[in-house]
Amino acid sequence: SEPVREGKLRAGFTPMQVARNVCAIGWSRVLDSILSSADMLPPRPTWLPEASALRDFYGQTTAYSYYRLQVTDYIARLLTAAGSTEALDVIDVGSGDGYLGAVLQTYRPATRVTGVETHRRELTRPGFEPVVFDGLHLPFPDGSFDVAVLSNVLHHADDQPALFAETCRVTRRRVIVKDHLASSFADRWKLAVLDVLGNRRFGADTQGDYLDRAGWNELFATVPRAIVSWHEGLSFRTGPLAVAFGNALEIMFAVDLASSRDSSCPATIAPSEESCHAGIARAH
Repeated sequence: SEPVREGKLRAGFTPMQVARNVCAIGWSRVLDSILSSADMLPPRPTWLPEASALRDFYGQTTAYSYYRLQVTDYIARLLTAAGSTEALDVIDVGSGDGYLGAVLQTYRPATRVTGVETHRRELTRPGFEPVVFDGLHLPFPDGSFDVAVLSNVLHHADDQPALFAETCRVTRRRVIVKDHLASSFADRWKLAVLDVLGNRRFGADTQGDYLDRAGWNELFATVPRAIVSWHEGLSFRTGPLAVAFGNALEIMFAVDLASSRDSSCPATIAPSEESCHAGIARAH
């Protein structure tokens, strides 16, 4: 089946954003940005329950269920190639209360999830005991896992490049990153507010260092074998929250780990730039 089209074609640009971008970079670049941001995600996997069942599974563990359900949906789509049911060993770095890993392990066949955290959080899923680490060194041999998940974790890390590199070290195939994109002081202020609203009552970290586009490029460049796809403009909020905070603050990456690559090619290409490697996706 054809991939489900997500992204900015659905989320849309405001007239003011279009006008500002036209003045800054011209029509051709604006149109290229809109089209290249329309992410071609794989279809929603058949093993993932419908939203109502997921909402019941998560229960009262989330302040805003739509956001968490969307994160779960996108991560599930990016785990493997469309339609694949191959066995997976997954590491959930910064696993929080353990519910995301539990969804993947409970509903996806032949999937084992190992959660790691710096401490056992309040409201942790009953029966879930994360592997406790120091926030930097993962206690596993190289290539221990097929896929790694870093969901809203890197912006809380004391050393983001080091944690990302360490996650890549223990992963064989793909690292899925869900995080934020901050382009201004106002963006960082909004994200700080959201972190407090979303995390304080659960005993999670509310301090964050939010990267802009250049910052993400610099981060990914620290792992030369990383081939990165950018996924922007996805829907994470609706209604008043979408009006107040929008969806442009959220971003996802699929980081595929290659054994070797041309050292002249950067590890990642921002969506508006040209690729020098066929494997680097311009946000599809």
